[in-house]
Amino acid sequence: MLTEYALTPHLFDDEHNDEDSDWPAQLRYFGERLLPASQNGASNTVISDLHAGNWLFCGFAPLIDNLQARQDANRSVRLPALDLLKQLRPRLERQLVRRPICNSEMPLDEAGWVGEAFESSKSSNIPIHRIVACSSYRCDVENPNQPIPLLDTRQETFWNGISATQGLPADITEQCNAIRSMCTFYKFIAFASPYLDVQGSTDLGFVIGMVKMAFNRPSGFGTPARIDLHTKGPVEEDLRQSMIDRIRIRLREKLGGHADVIRLYLWPELLERRLLVGHLKGEKAAVVWAVSMTHVARENLDGPDQEDATFAILPAKGVSKHTSRYYNNPSAKPYPESPVLISSGMAPTQ
Repeated sequence: MLTEYALTPHLFDDEHNDEDSDWPAQLRYFGERLLPASQNGASNTVISDLHAGNWLFCGFAPLIDNLQARQDANRSVRLPALDLLKQLRPRLERQLVRRPICNSEMPLDEAGWVGEAFESSKSSNIPIHRIVACSSYRCDVENPNQPIPLLDTRQETFWNGISATQGLPADITEQCNAIRSMCTFYKFIAFASPYLDVQGSTDLGFVIGMVKMAFNRPSGFGTPARIDLHTKGPVEEDLRQSMIDRIRIRLREKLGGHADVIRLYLWPELLERRLLVGHLKGEKAAVVWAVSMTHVARENLDGPDQEDATFAILPAKGVSKHTSRYYNNPSAKPYPESPVLISSGMAPTQ
C-alpha cells in the first residue's frame, strides 16, 4: 500500500544542477507533489533512507549545512535552494524508511546512489517503485537499470502507482502482502478488531499470518519490537480472564517465541478494524500510518464469493485520531488489566 521513492542526494544539490535554470521550479513542484504540505488528504509516500541511513546523514543533510555556510559567509546573497530544502527536510524525514547497506562502499556519486537503490530493491524483494535522479544524470546505455530524471516527474504517468486504497480478496496471504512493507519498515505494529476471541468467527487467523510475515523480514531490516492487539472484552472480569487465556494459548501455539512481543488490550467498546504502524520511543508509540480495514480474511469461513475487503490508508488526521483513541485519550480507557503480555498473561513491567 506504500509507494516508495528513492531520491539521489544530487537531486537537491544546487551546484550539481547549476546549468539547469528550471531546476528550482522543477524541484519545488516535485517536492510539493511528492510530499504535500497539507495533511488533509491520504498520502502513501515513503522515501528510501539508503545505505543504513547514510542517505540522510551523509547525502541530504550536508547539502543544507553547505548552503547555510555559504549564506552565512555572504549574508547579502539569498540562496533560494536553502529555503526550499529547509521546507522539505521535515517532510522527508517524517516519511523516511531505513534500508540496510547493500553495496559495502559508500556511494560517492549519483551513479553510486542509483546502484544502491536498485540493488536494495532487488535483494530485499521489497520494491522501490521509483528511483529519481537529477535531470542531467548520464545514463549508461548498457545498464537496464536507469533512474527517472527529475524533468520526467512532470509527466502524469510518473505518478501512476500503488493506490492508498486497495480492494483485496478474502485471502490471508494476499491481505498480508498488501501491508508487507509497512510491517517490514516499522518496529511497532498494532491491530484492532472487535473479533479476536477464538470462539466463533474470529480475525485471529489474520493476526497470526500478519505476525509471521512481520518476523519474516529480509536480512538487515530487524524484527518487530512490539505488537499490540486491541479487541472488545466482556464486562465480567472472570469472562475477560477466560478470553485472555484462550487468545494467549492460541497465539503461543501458532507463533511460539514470536508471541513474546505481543500485548493484548481489552476494551469495553471497540467497533472498527484498524492497523497502526510506526516507531517506538521507549514505551511510547509514534504512529506513522493508520489503515482502515472493512474485513480481514477468516480461515475456513470466507469463500471465493466473499466480497473484497477495502484496505485504506488514512490521512494524517486519522492517524492522530486513532493514536489518541488507543493510547493517549484519558476518557477512553481499556479494562484495568490491560495490557497483558501474551507470553505470560500478566501486565508488562514498567
